[in-house]
Amino acid sequence: MPTIGIAYSHKFIGVFQSVGTGDSVVDLRTEDEVQIVARIQETFNKRFDIEKQLSVTIPKVQKQVLSLFDEIHCES
Repeated sequence: MPTIGIAYSHKFIGVFQSVGTGDSVVDLRTEDEVQIVARIQETFNKRFDIEKQLSVTIPKVQKQVLSLFDEIHCES
């Protein structure tokens, strides 16, 4: 299920960008209340499109992570 990230540091957006949803992050350090509410509403309205995107992207990311673990395991 899609979600919105409420960021309080620059590191937060990287997690969302890794699955192609970097625009679903609200940065509390740079956005005011009106901007935050608008971004939350926008993301909510796009939730079904985001869900479709994630259904393709998440399995790819999972595969990459698992292959990293396999590499680490083989090296030890």
